[in-house]
This record gives sequence, structure tokens and C-alpha cells, in this order.
Amino acid sequence: MTIALKERTEQTTDLVALGERLGFYDVLSEAAQTPVDLATRTAVAVVFVRDWLNDQAEQGYLTYDPISNRYANWCELLLP
Repeated sequence: MTIALKERTEQTTDLVALGERLGFYDVLSEAAQTPVDLATRTAVAVVFVRDWLNDQAEQGYLTYDPISNRYANWCELLLP
């Protein structure tokens, strides 16, 4: 594994753990959220939430709907 890939893997793992600790995944499992909605529900700065959401969507952990500007836990899409 290259150093850059290892660092990116560690960073992604850290961001997943952080999202879990801050309750982001729990809120996103209830319903799709805008960055402002998630920031308000978790009492975390919107600028941080927006960056975290974008990273998680880029990594495939979340889905993003550009029309509604909402992010969702991709597992929701598999449920009836």
C-alpha cells in the first residue's frame, strides 16, 4: 500500500469514527438532511458538517441529492 493511500484510508476511518461519535449517522438514518439541518440537530458548526458530508458522499458512505441539497445514509435506499 502506498503512503498516500494509507494516509487516505486512515483519514477516512477517522472521519467515519468521528461521524459515529457525533451522532451524524444516527440522524442521517432517520431522514435525509441538509448540512444546516444536520448541524442544527447535532450542535456542530455547519462548515465542519458540510465538509464531512461532502467527504462521506465522495467516499460512498452517503448519497447526495443536488436538487434538494440533502444527504442520506445510502442504506435507506435499500429499504422498502
